[in-house]
Amino acid sequence: MQPGDVVVISAFDDVPGYLFQIERVPDDHVTGIALIGPLAGNTENRTSR
Repeated sequence: MQPGDVVVISAFDDVPGYLFQIERVPDDHVTGIALIGPLAGNTENRTSR
């Protein structure tokens, strides 16, 4: 993964799936922003790579 990539985050718990744009790729996680869905516009850290 690299900055600018858009990935699909599968649904989990009570959160539906959504698109996530990668902003940074530090050593053990990625950061980015949700593009669509109920989390749209939220910046997040994802530790699963």
